[in-house]
Amino acid sequence: MTVTDGRPILPRAFTAHPLAALGAALTTLSAVLFILFFIAESAGWLENPYLGLLTFVLLPALFVAGLLLIPAGLWLARRRARQGKAPVSWPTLDLRDARTRGFVLLFAIATVVNTLLVTVASVEAIHYMDSPTFCGQVCHTQMEPHFVQWQRGPVHTKVACASCHIGTGAEGFIVAKTRGTAQLVQVLTGTFPRPVPTPVAHRPAAEQTCGKCHDATRWIGERRRLFTDIGDDEANTPTQTLLTLQVGGTRGDGRASGFHWHASPGVEVEYLATDESRGTIPWVRVKNARGEVKEFVVDGFDRATSGGETRRMDCVDCHSKVAHPFAASAERAVDRAFVDGRLDARLPYLRREAVKLLKAEYPSKEQASTAIASALATFYAGEGAAAGPVDRGSVTAAARVLADLHGANVFPAMRVTFGTYIGNGGHTDADGCFRCHDDEHKAKDGSVIAQDCETCHREEEIAPATQ
Repeated sequence: MTVTDGRPILPRAFTAHPLAALGAALTTLSAVLFILFFIAESAGWLENPYLGLLTFVLLPALFVAGLLLIPAGLWLARRRARQGKAPVSWPTLDLRDARTRGFVLLFAIATVVNTLLVTVASVEAIHYMDSPTFCGQVCHTQMEPHFVQWQRGPVHTKVACASCHIGTGAEGFIVAKTRGTAQLVQVLTGTFPRPVPTPVAHRPAAEQTCGKCHDATRWIGERRRLFTDIGDDEANTPTQTLLTLQVGGTRGDGRASGFHWHASPGVEVEYLATDESRGTIPWVRVKNARGEVKEFVVDGFDRATSGGETRRMDCVDCHSKVAHPFAASAERAVDRAFVDGRLDARLPYLRREAVKLLKAEYPSKEQASTAIASALATFYAGEGAAAGPVDRGSVTAAARVLADLHGANVFPAMRVTFGTYIGNGGHTDADGCFRCHDDEHKAKDGSVIAQDCETCHREEEIAPATQ
């Protein structure tokens, strides 16, 4: 490839052999794309967890591969020369010829256009793989329960799956893609677990995910919450409990207290769980802000022979279902519907009947909806009408609400029902806090991880309450 005076357009190293030319082209293209993607990511024009995999893993790998191809091509060219063979013959481009110039121009334009098309297609593919639609609907049966609950969540519905389930850096991308490939095989072969196990294995550290939006050092102090339980009596009588929660956090002077003491940057809490659900924790190690270390162990536990998983405590050890708020029980779901005003407390015994209907087994969601509506109509045409006339419109509305609660929490194909997934924030529905705070975890100096209620909240019962 020469100009009219016989001088080569490119250095001879790049044209000595086709392999060297391929290496030069690959290195140049990957370098240009790396610069473009790096600028786009740094400027915030493109924000996607998978983009780092392309920018900092794939493109550098192609760049290095191109560099290796250049000397390989030169070696092949020299070997060809030693064997007495003629050098590789390249076509001569005579740019004085109008047809040749047109071909070169067309080739250059096509290369630029194709590069742009491939880049745009790659970015769009990355965006699609990052989307909740891909995560929740491509693997429909497997992920349907979590996808449905993510859509119903009060806070995280605008947070994409990848933002919480993929860690930062190349390691996070590689782990996620490796596990994703294994899960794809499970989907194709129908061997995925039912239900999907929790907690999620290899979940990124909370500071990489939760920490993008939530500040672990923020001082929150006290928060008051009103909990309502509905009775099974004719009047669906509510009982209310007002709790003052010591959420705490980290003060300006660095001192931490309350629930969020566990997540303070100056505190390290490690624990060992001997079961997959992390519900049994016989060993806890605490390092406070002063650097003092203390181990708390349940009597009879031998760490050397126990096995299990050791991890540093972070946000998701308590807030384990914030993005997928499954109801812990049918009772909890029904009580919440009463509090929200979706169920009419004037319907006699509605709470009792609603819980009974939600706990029953149905072959499908459609049959559940039909059976719930029929059973509720039958009840209020008989026993439920004994106390007086019943508003049929309220009965129909209640049936729709119960069908919705059932559809959001019960997925027969995945063996998911009320109570399959319970968060560890608190200790009412699961052991939660009591996994460690049970007065059974003791240190060598005799101190224990206390189960003192006043450590976390103050309680005032309000019962009975009016609707």
